[in-house]
Amino acid sequence: MFNKLMMSMVPDWAREQKEFWEAIRRRNLWFIKLRYTVVVMLSIFLFFTVFIFKINYSETQLIAGVIIILSILSYNVILHRLRKYVRFDVNRFNPLYLSLFQIVLDLIALLLLVHYTGGIESPLYMNFVFLVIIGSLILPGTLVYTMATVFVLAFAALTALEHFQVIPHHSINGLLSFPLYNNPYYVGAFLFTFAFITFVSVYLTNGMARQLYKREKDLWIRCKR
Repeated sequence: MFNKLMMSMVPDWAREQKEFWEAIRRRNLWFIKLRYTVVVMLSIFLFFTVFIFKINYSETQLIAGVIIILSILSYNVILHRLRKYVRFDVNRFNPLYLSLFQIVLDLIALLLLVHYTGGIESPLYMNFVFLVIIGSLILPGTLVYTMATVFVLAFAALTALEHFQVIPHHSINGLLSFPLYNNPYYVGAFLFTFAFITFVSVYLTNGMARQLYKREKDLWIRCKR
């Protein structure tokens, strides 16, 4: 059933086209290479905030940050090695599944990273929008909007759990003069703005991706003639 649902989100003209799946494979590789850059940037961010900006992370935050960065690097290396064995097969693990699997892993890592760097106060929260934009370039439209909805709900759930003190809030000492995660007006306005930016980003990026797919379709039709 899941396989049928996934394939129903792929354009009819592209399901049996090798060029379409090769394009997905190339974008997966680009996504993997980009993730190496993200690991380097997160490492630099951690180094500068600790030793240059003298932000006082707790021991839990530092350990969690290092573990998350190393985890991202580890699963990215595994994905990099395994991607070349992934081929198009509607009945097996194919490039579309790999795209979705990557984004799920990144969502989990980003949720943990944001949680340990302040939750709704974290300067890293905008990476959710960045991840949604990347997903819009790889995944079909229906799946992208579903993914964006999951992202918004996941971030809202994390924020709510911290707001109601179900899970601990890990604030960054020295970043803010007073906490914001427990201010219901700020939380409500922030989540509304976050959801708005996320879905507008998906709409714009996916619109460009649809145009590219349309061009590929037109080229394919011309070649068939």
